Amino acid sequence: MKKFIIFASGIHGGGGLVVLTEIIESIKNKQNVLLFLDERSKEKLDRDKLINFKSIVWTKSSVLGRIIAYRKLSKYCEKEDNVLCLNNLPPIFSCKGSIIVYLQNTHIIQPLSFRGWTFLQILRIQAERIIAYYFRKRVDKYIVQTITMKKKLERWYEKDSSKKIPKIEIMPIFKTFKINKKDSLLDDFKEIDFLYVADGQPHKNHENLLKAWQHLSSLGISANLSLTIIKNDQIENKINDMKENGINIQNLGEIDHEDMGMIYANSKALIYPSFFESLGLPLLEASSLNLPIIASELDYVYDVCNPTLTFDPNSYLSICRAVTRFLKIKDIKEQSIKPKEALKNIFLIE
Repeated sequence: MKKFIIFASGIHGGGGLVVLTEIIESIKNKQNVLLFLDERSKEKLDRDKLINFKSIVWTKSSVLGRIIAYRKLSKYCEKEDNVLCLNNLPPIFSCKGSIIVYLQNTHIIQPLSFRGWTFLQILRIQAERIIAYYFRKRVDKYIVQTITMKKKLERWYEKDSSKKIPKIEIMPIFKTFKINKKDSLLDDFKEIDFLYVADGQPHKNHENLLKAWQHLSSLGISANLSLTIIKNDQIENKINDMKENGINIQNLGEIDHEDMGMIYANSKALIYPSFFESLGLPLLEASSLNLPIIASELDYVYDVCNPTLTFDPNSYLSICRAVTRFLKIKDIKEQSIKPKEALKNIFLIE
Protein backbone atom coordinates (compact mmCIF):
# COMPACT_ATOMS: atom_id res chain seq x y z
CA MET A 1 0.00 0.00 0.00
CA LYS A 2 1.25 3.48 -0.89
CA LYS A 3 2.60 5.40 2.09
CA PHE A 4 4.07 8.83 2.79
CA ILE A 5 7.41 9.02 4.61
CA ILE A 6 8.57 12.13 6.45
CA PHE A 7 12.32 12.03 7.05
CA ALA A 8 13.23 14.54 9.80
CA SER A 9 16.44 13.10 11.21
CA GLY A 10 18.47 16.06 12.50
CA ILE A 11 15.41 18.28 13.04
CA HIS A 12 15.17 19.19 16.72
CA GLY A 13 14.83 22.97 17.00
CA GLY A 14 14.52 26.34 15.28
CA GLY A 15 12.60 26.85 12.06
CA GLY A 16 12.95 23.19 11.10
CA LEU A 17 11.02 22.09 14.17
CA VAL A 18 8.32 24.68 13.45
CA VAL A 19 7.89 23.27 9.93
CA LEU A 20 7.85 19.69 11.23
CA THR A 21 5.26 20.52 13.90
CA GLU A 22 2.98 22.26 11.40
CA ILE A 23 3.19 19.31 8.99
CA ILE A 24 2.47 16.76 11.72
CA GLU A 25 -0.55 18.74 12.93
CA SER A 26 -1.95 19.15 9.41
CA ILE A 27 -1.87 15.44 8.47
CA LYS A 28 -5.34 13.89 8.75
CA ASN A 29 -4.78 10.35 7.46
CA LYS A 30 -1.94 9.35 9.76
CA GLN A 31 -2.27 5.61 9.19
CA ASN A 32 -0.35 5.85 5.92
CA VAL A 33 2.45 8.08 7.24
CA LEU A 34 5.83 6.84 8.51
CA LEU A 35 7.89 9.32 10.56
CA PHE A 36 11.67 9.39 11.00
CA LEU A 37 12.18 11.74 13.96
CA ASP A 38 15.27 12.94 15.81
CA GLU A 39 15.45 11.66 19.38
CA ARG A 40 16.28 15.19 20.58
CA SER A 41 12.81 16.35 19.50
CA LYS A 42 10.97 13.90 21.80
CA GLU A 43 10.42 16.44 24.56
CA LYS A 44 9.50 19.23 22.13
CA LEU A 45 6.82 17.47 20.10
CA ASP A 46 3.26 16.98 21.32
CA ARG A 47 3.05 13.23 21.99
CA ASP A 48 -0.74 13.27 21.57
CA LYS A 49 -0.28 14.39 17.96
CA LEU A 50 1.97 11.37 17.26
CA ILE A 51 -0.30 8.59 18.54
CA ASN A 52 -2.08 7.56 15.32
CA PHE A 53 0.84 7.53 12.90
CA LYS A 54 1.60 4.28 11.10
CA SER A 55 5.04 4.06 12.66
CA ILE A 56 7.75 6.26 14.17
CA VAL A 57 11.48 5.61 13.84
CA TRP A 58 13.48 7.59 16.42
CA THR A 59 16.94 8.36 15.10
CA LYS A 60 20.13 9.16 17.04
CA SER A 61 21.93 12.47 16.51
CA SER A 62 25.37 10.96 15.90
CA VAL A 63 26.90 10.51 12.45
CA LEU A 64 26.43 6.74 12.76
CA GLY A 65 22.82 7.31 13.86
CA ARG A 66 22.15 9.38 10.73
CA ILE A 67 23.69 6.72 8.48
CA ILE A 68 21.55 4.01 10.11
CA ALA A 69 18.46 6.21 9.62
CA TYR A 70 19.25 6.61 5.91
CA ARG A 71 19.75 2.85 5.59
CA LYS A 72 16.36 2.19 7.21
CA LEU A 73 14.76 4.75 4.90
CA SER A 74 16.17 2.90 1.89
CA LYS A 75 14.85 -0.38 3.27
CA TYR A 76 11.33 0.82 4.10
CA CYS A 77 10.74 2.94 0.98
CA GLU A 78 8.77 1.22 -1.79
CA LYS A 79 8.38 2.28 -5.41
CA GLU A 80 4.95 3.88 -4.97
CA ASP A 81 5.91 5.80 -1.80
CA ASN A 82 6.56 9.53 -1.46
CA VAL A 83 9.44 10.70 0.78
CA LEU A 84 9.61 14.23 2.16
CA CYS A 85 13.13 15.03 3.41
CA LEU A 86 12.91 17.93 5.86
CA ASN A 87 16.64 18.01 6.65
CA ASN A 88 17.58 19.80 3.39
CA LEU A 89 19.38 16.78 1.98
CA PRO A 90 18.60 13.91 -0.41
CA PRO A 91 19.03 10.33 0.86
CA ILE A 92 22.59 8.97 0.77
CA PHE A 93 21.26 5.50 -0.10
CA SER A 94 19.02 4.85 -3.08
CA CYS A 95 15.27 4.84 -2.49
CA LYS A 96 12.65 3.37 -4.81
CA GLY A 97 10.06 6.04 -4.10
CA SER A 98 9.66 9.67 -5.17
CA ILE A 99 12.01 12.01 -3.27
CA ILE A 100 10.96 15.53 -2.25
CA VAL A 101 13.51 17.75 -0.48
CA TYR A 102 12.30 20.70 1.60
CA LEU A 103 15.31 23.02 1.27
CA GLN A 104 15.52 25.57 4.08
CA ASN A 105 19.24 26.27 4.52
CA THR A 106 20.70 28.54 1.87
CA HIS A 107 24.31 27.83 2.90
CA ILE A 108 24.02 24.41 1.26
CA ILE A 109 23.77 25.88 -2.24
CA GLN A 110 25.54 29.25 -2.11
CA PRO A 111 29.09 30.47 -1.36
CA LEU A 112 29.61 31.32 2.28
CA SER A 113 32.29 33.11 4.25
CA PHE A 114 33.40 30.91 7.15
CA ARG A 115 34.62 33.83 9.22
CA GLY A 116 33.47 33.30 12.78
CA TRP A 117 32.45 29.65 12.31
CA THR A 118 33.90 26.88 14.46
CA PHE A 119 35.79 23.96 12.92
CA LEU A 120 32.92 21.55 13.64
CA GLN A 121 30.37 23.92 12.08
CA ILE A 122 32.50 24.25 8.94
CA LEU A 123 32.94 20.47 8.79
CA ARG A 124 29.18 19.90 9.07
CA ILE A 125 28.34 22.46 6.39
CA GLN A 126 30.95 21.08 3.99
CA ALA A 127 29.61 17.55 4.52
CA GLU A 128 26.05 18.75 3.86
CA ARG A 129 27.17 20.51 0.67
CA ILE A 130 28.86 17.37 -0.60
CA ILE A 131 25.78 15.23 0.12
CA ALA A 132 23.44 17.82 -1.45
CA TYR A 133 25.55 18.03 -4.61
CA TYR A 134 26.51 14.42 -5.26
CA PHE A 135 23.12 12.90 -4.46
CA ARG A 136 20.90 15.56 -6.04
CA LYS A 137 20.16 13.29 -9.00
CA ARG A 138 17.88 11.37 -6.61
CA VAL A 139 15.65 14.41 -6.03
CA ASP A 140 12.37 14.47 -7.96
CA LYS A 141 11.16 17.77 -6.53
CA TYR A 142 12.34 20.58 -4.27
CA ILE A 143 10.15 22.69 -2.03
CA VAL A 144 11.54 26.11 -1.09
CA GLN A 145 10.10 29.02 0.83
CA THR A 146 10.75 32.09 -1.33
CA ILE A 147 11.28 33.18 -4.93
CA THR A 148 14.86 34.22 -4.07
CA MET A 149 15.60 30.72 -2.80
CA LYS A 150 14.15 29.25 -5.98
CA LYS A 151 16.42 31.43 -8.12
CA LYS A 152 19.46 30.43 -6.06
CA LEU A 153 18.59 26.76 -6.48
CA GLU A 154 18.17 27.17 -10.23
CA ARG A 155 21.57 28.89 -10.50
CA TRP A 156 23.12 26.09 -8.44
CA TYR A 157 21.87 23.54 -10.96
CA GLU A 158 22.86 25.67 -13.96
CA LYS A 159 26.54 25.41 -12.95
CA ASP A 160 26.39 21.83 -14.21
CA SER A 161 24.44 21.77 -17.47
CA SER A 162 24.44 17.96 -17.50
CA LYS A 163 21.98 17.90 -14.59
CA LYS A 164 18.32 18.56 -15.33
CA ILE A 165 16.65 20.96 -12.88
CA PRO A 166 13.90 19.14 -10.96
CA LYS A 167 10.54 20.72 -10.33
CA ILE A 168 10.76 23.50 -7.71
CA GLU A 169 7.70 24.63 -5.74
CA ILE A 170 7.47 27.64 -3.45
CA MET A 171 5.68 26.69 -0.24
CA PRO A 172 6.46 28.67 2.93
CA ILE A 173 5.33 26.85 6.08
CA PHE A 174 5.07 28.77 9.33
CA LYS A 175 2.87 28.97 12.39
CA THR A 176 0.46 31.84 12.94
CA PHE A 177 0.06 33.14 16.48
CA LYS A 178 -3.11 33.69 18.47
CA ILE A 179 -1.99 35.96 21.27
CA ASN A 180 -2.97 38.67 23.67
CA LYS A 181 -0.57 41.02 25.38
CA LYS A 182 0.65 39.38 28.53
CA ASP A 183 3.23 40.53 31.03
CA SER A 184 3.72 37.42 33.18
CA LEU A 185 6.15 35.83 30.74
CA LEU A 186 8.24 38.98 30.78
CA ASP A 187 8.47 39.63 34.50
CA ASP A 188 12.26 39.73 34.32
CA PHE A 189 12.25 41.77 31.12
CA LYS A 190 10.17 44.86 31.71
CA GLU A 191 10.23 46.18 28.17
CA ILE A 192 11.49 45.26 24.74
CA ASP A 193 12.16 48.03 22.27
CA PHE A 194 13.97 45.97 19.62
CA LEU A 195 13.79 42.19 19.37
CA TYR A 196 16.10 39.95 17.35
CA VAL A 197 14.98 36.31 17.16
CA ALA A 198 18.01 34.34 15.98
CA ASP A 199 20.60 31.85 17.13
CA GLY A 200 24.27 32.80 17.29
CA GLN A 201 25.46 31.55 13.90
CA PRO A 202 27.89 34.02 12.26
CA HIS A 203 25.62 34.82 9.29
CA LYS A 204 23.02 36.15 11.73
CA ASN A 205 25.34 39.16 12.09
CA HIS A 206 25.18 39.71 15.85
CA GLU A 207 28.66 41.23 15.60
CA ASN A 208 27.50 44.38 13.79
CA LEU A 209 24.27 44.54 15.78
CA LEU A 210 26.16 44.58 19.09
CA LYS A 211 28.58 47.19 17.72
CA ALA A 212 25.58 49.29 16.77
CA TRP A 213 24.18 49.08 20.31
CA GLN A 214 27.53 50.04 21.80
CA HIS A 215 27.63 53.06 19.50
CA LEU A 216 24.05 54.05 20.31
CA SER A 217 24.88 53.88 24.01
CA SER A 218 27.92 56.14 23.47
CA LEU A 219 25.53 58.67 21.90
CA GLY A 220 23.26 58.56 24.96
CA ILE A 221 20.54 56.45 23.32
CA SER A 222 19.31 53.73 25.69
CA ALA A 223 16.94 51.63 23.56
CA ASN A 224 16.50 48.08 24.83
CA LEU A 225 17.73 45.21 22.63
CA SER A 226 16.53 41.67 23.40
CA LEU A 227 18.16 38.59 21.87
CA THR A 228 17.45 34.84 21.89
CA ILE A 229 20.98 33.38 22.04
CA ILE A 230 21.38 29.72 23.00
CA LYS A 231 24.67 27.98 23.80
CA ASN A 232 27.02 30.59 22.39
CA ASP A 233 29.50 31.58 25.07
CA GLN A 234 31.23 34.22 22.94
CA ILE A 235 28.08 36.24 22.30
CA GLU A 236 26.65 35.65 25.78
CA ASN A 237 29.90 36.88 27.40
CA LYS A 238 29.79 39.94 25.15
CA ILE A 239 26.21 40.64 26.21
CA ASN A 240 27.17 40.37 29.89
CA ASP A 241 30.11 42.75 29.40
CA MET A 242 27.85 45.25 27.67
CA LYS A 243 25.27 45.04 30.47
CA GLU A 244 28.00 45.69 33.05
CA ASN A 245 28.92 48.81 31.09
CA GLY A 246 25.36 50.08 31.32
CA ILE A 247 24.22 49.16 27.80
CA ASN A 248 20.52 48.29 27.64
CA ILE A 249 20.67 44.73 26.33
CA GLN A 250 19.34 41.35 27.49
CA ASN A 251 19.35 37.74 26.39
CA LEU A 252 16.00 35.98 26.67
CA GLY A 253 17.64 32.64 25.91
CA GLU A 254 15.59 29.78 24.53
CA ILE A 255 11.90 30.61 24.23
CA ASP A 256 9.30 27.94 23.53
CA HIS A 257 7.75 28.68 20.15
CA GLU A 258 4.26 28.67 21.68
CA ASP A 259 5.35 31.64 23.83
CA MET A 260 6.98 33.62 21.04
CA GLY A 261 3.71 35.35 20.17
CA MET A 262 3.69 37.04 23.56
CA ILE A 263 7.31 38.12 23.11
CA TYR A 264 6.45 39.73 19.78
CA ALA A 265 3.37 41.37 21.28
CA ASN A 266 5.48 42.96 24.02
CA SER A 267 8.03 44.36 21.55
CA LYS A 268 8.06 47.65 19.67
CA ALA A 269 9.93 46.36 16.61
CA LEU A 270 11.75 43.37 15.16
CA ILE A 271 15.30 44.15 14.07
CA TYR A 272 16.84 41.69 11.60
CA PRO A 273 20.46 42.23 10.44
CA SER A 274 21.09 38.72 9.04
CA PHE A 275 23.27 38.52 5.91
CA PHE A 276 21.15 35.81 4.28
CA GLU A 277 18.17 33.54 4.93
CA SER A 278 16.24 30.91 3.03
CA LEU A 279 13.07 32.34 4.61
CA GLY A 280 13.61 34.38 7.77
CA LEU A 281 10.77 32.90 9.82
CA PRO A 282 10.69 35.73 12.41
CA LEU A 283 10.05 38.20 9.57
CA LEU A 284 6.91 36.29 8.63
CA GLU A 285 5.82 35.93 12.25
CA ALA A 286 6.35 39.61 13.05
CA SER A 287 4.63 40.65 9.84
CA SER A 288 1.58 38.49 10.67
CA LEU A 289 1.28 40.42 13.95
CA ASN A 290 1.78 43.83 12.28
CA LEU A 291 4.99 44.38 14.27
CA PRO A 292 7.25 47.01 12.64
CA ILE A 293 10.32 45.44 11.01
CA ILE A 294 13.76 47.03 10.63
CA ALA A 295 15.88 44.74 8.48
CA SER A 296 18.74 44.29 6.04
CA GLU A 297 18.29 45.84 2.62
CA LEU A 298 18.38 42.42 0.95
CA ASP A 299 16.11 40.38 -1.33
CA TYR A 300 15.23 37.71 1.23
CA VAL A 301 13.58 40.37 3.40
CA TYR A 302 11.31 41.68 0.63
CA ASP A 303 10.37 38.10 -0.29
CA VAL A 304 8.33 37.75 2.89
CA CYS A 305 7.51 41.22 4.25
CA ASN A 306 7.45 44.97 3.71
CA PRO A 307 9.98 46.35 6.20
CA THR A 308 9.37 49.66 7.92
CA LEU A 309 13.02 50.61 7.56
CA THR A 310 16.12 48.97 6.07
CA PHE A 311 19.87 49.28 6.52
CA ASP A 312 23.17 48.00 5.18
CA PRO A 313 23.92 44.89 7.32
CA ASN A 314 27.67 45.34 6.70
CA SER A 315 27.66 48.70 8.49
CA TYR A 316 26.92 49.07 12.20
CA LEU A 317 26.54 52.81 11.60
CA SER A 318 23.80 52.11 9.04
CA ILE A 319 22.03 49.98 11.66
CA CYS A 320 22.38 52.85 14.14
CA ARG A 321 20.84 55.33 11.72
CA ALA A 322 17.88 53.03 11.06
CA VAL A 323 17.27 52.68 14.81
CA THR A 324 17.42 56.44 15.40
CA ARG A 325 15.05 57.06 12.47
CA PHE A 326 12.58 54.56 13.94
CA LEU A 327 12.83 56.26 17.34
CA LYS A 328 12.34 59.61 15.57
CA ILE A 329 15.64 60.88 16.95
CA LYS A 330 17.30 63.46 14.75
CA ASP A 331 20.70 62.40 13.45
CA ILE A 332 23.25 62.77 16.22
CA LYS A 333 26.68 63.67 14.94
CA GLU A 334 29.68 62.62 16.98
CA GLN A 335 31.66 65.49 18.46
CA SER A 336 34.44 66.34 16.03
CA ILE A 337 37.67 68.13 16.91
CA LYS A 338 38.29 71.40 15.07
CA PRO A 339 41.67 71.84 13.31
CA LYS A 340 42.98 74.35 15.83
CA GLU A 341 42.00 72.11 18.73
CA ALA A 342 43.71 69.17 17.05
CA LEU A 343 46.93 71.21 16.75
CA LYS A 344 46.71 72.12 20.41
CA ASN A 345 46.42 68.47 21.35
CA ILE A 346 49.34 67.45 19.17
CA PHE A 347 51.76 70.27 20.04
CA LEU A 348 50.48 70.99 23.56
CA ILE A 349 49.83 74.58 22.54
CA GLU A 350 48.32 76.69 25.31
